[in-house]
Amino acid sequence: MSNTQLAQPKLPFWRSIAAAYRLTWENLIKLSRPMLVWLIITAVGIAAIEWTLWLPSGKENEVASYSLLRFWASTVFSLFTGSVIAVSWHQQLLQNQYSMTAAAPINDRVWRYFFWGIVGLLPGILVYLVFQHFFLSDVTPDSSGATDASTTNDDDTISDGNSAWICIACFLGLTVFLIPVLAILSFVQLRFSMMLPAVALKVGSIGPMQAWEASSGNFWRLFWGTGATFGPILAIGMALLLKFEDSSNSMSYAIANSAYYSLLMLGGMVSVAFLSVAFRHFFPDVVENAQITTNL
Repeated sequence: MSNTQLAQPKLPFWRSIAAAYRLTWENLIKLSRPMLVWLIITAVGIAAIEWTLWLPSGKENEVASYSLLRFWASTVFSLFTGSVIAVSWHQQLLQNQYSMTAAAPINDRVWRYFFWGIVGLLPGILVYLVFQHFFLSDVTPDSSGATDASTTNDDDTISDGNSAWICIACFLGLTVFLIPVLAILSFVQLRFSMMLPAVALKVGSIGPMQAWEASSGNFWRLFWGTGATFGPILAIGMALLLKFEDSSNSMSYAIANSAYYSLLMLGGMVSVAFLSVAFRHFFPDVVENAQITTNL
């Protein structure tokens, strides 16, 4: 018999969002306990990455490569620590087993969760890489620092104008191409998102096909539900980052980014709670009958 319910009603949208916030708030202390050490590790690790790879002014030709390296290092590191915490959260919310320790364990579930997290981030990573390459890369200056004496101001104006039109054309072309690609990738990502709680619970009977079948007809509910539970903290974090980040000072830059990623980690509690609520809705029997062996 399939793990999914053939006559399963659609995910109750507002009730699921409200339940995610309520569960997080009511169990905030219990949920926070296993993340304390990992939150500190995340803050210190991100600060170290951003400070080490910070680039002083005067090296504009290296900004693009260093920015990309910082992005990859910070993203992968925070995703791993976030996976450790998320697995513990899923187990606690779905099994009502709360950790009494300050550090969630690393096990095979964490590594599988981390793998699927990387796969799920591919749409966002694709967007960043494309726009990093075409629009955020700085023009490498002439190593001699000299300008061509035969170049006139009119030529410069024409060149600048052509460059602007080329840039606009590239932007429009990439947008037309990326929107449908990202829409498809996001659709697939959210349809498979029910695999994450299954991985945390170590339910081997729920794979990609079962997650896809269970979430049928619920894409927009999962999409807007994820946005409602993670979007607010993301917007706050980005606003604070833009306000306090000082790219001319390595220490300020590192602290601002460390606080940003730590804030996202805290805000992720609500998003994980929403996935747990959705998973319980789609697989109620599995949640009740799963036999969990954990170090919690």
